[in-house]
Amino acid sequence: MQAKATPEDDSTGPRAGEALVLSRSMSPLSLAPSALLAVLLALAPSHARAEPSVAGFAPKHQQQRVGLEDFTFDSDWFPMRAPLQLRLIVHGGNSVQIDMPGEGRYDWAAETIEFAGDAGAGRLGVDVGFTLDAMVRFDVLGL
Repeated sequence: MQAKATPEDDSTGPRAGEALVLSRSMSPLSLAPSALLAVLLALAPSHARAEPSVAGFAPKHQQQRVGLEDFTFDSDWFPMRAPLQLRLIVHGGNSVQIDMPGEGRYDWAAETIEFAGDAGAGRLGVDVGFTLDAMVRFDVLGL
């Protein structure tokens, strides 16, 4: 497909008052793809419509507050096989755990995002502190 201007020696295009003449090698069938594309573009919507997007959203957070690990120590019963025994259980907690399962929704048209948690789900665990449990056991009958 070539377009030639008249006169034929001028390659800059037609001057004022001159017409653009199509060469004889161009046929109406060669214009069909361009015409089809022009029609499709004219009939296409001016903006895209998108449904809101939904994706799983389940953040989890675990943090040591002071930087020390949680610990538990159990001395078990001592002295063994004695009529009077003592047991010590020591626990030091220093952690916070948060789980929030749900889904995130993005509305493309309104350009908004919202997070909705799953009903009855989620967990907040706070284990901060120090406990000392002391138990005494004694044998009354000597058995």
